[in-house]
Amino acid sequence: GEFRFGHTHPRYSNSGAIALIAATYAGAGKTRNLEAGDVEKAATMRDGGAFMLDVRQPEEWTAGHIPDATLIPLGEIPKRFGELDPNAEIVVHCHHGVRSGAVARYLIGQGFARVHNLEGGIDRWSLEVDPSVPRY
Repeated sequence: GEFRFGHTHPRYSNSGAIALIAATYAGAGKTRNLEAGDVEKAATMRDGGAFMLDVRQPEEWTAGHIPDATLIPLGEIPKRFGELDPNAEIVVHCHHGVRSGAVARYLIGQGFARVHNLEGGIDRWSLEVDPSVPRY
């Protein structure tokens, strides 16, 4: 289908998301997607010390999140990506993988070398890795 940047639940704001659009093209084609079936790989990466970056909104985080993840909402990434280690293994996730894909491409465009997008997002994580993480 048609890609609509920032498509989220209507009650969640996309403020700041537009700043990512142009920058994401620099990383296009370089994103390492952890396919839906690779959610176990993401769990292994987390257990091995990968930085789990949650780019959902605070309301979504409150509903449930992956243990040891760090929340930086998508709209805050352009002003806060300096808080991240560009040499670290980073697994970016959101609800289903669309917003996190944009952030992963943005980070790669900023020189981050080890960024992975968790396709299927926290929803897939809840189904296949940790059912204690609530689905919504």
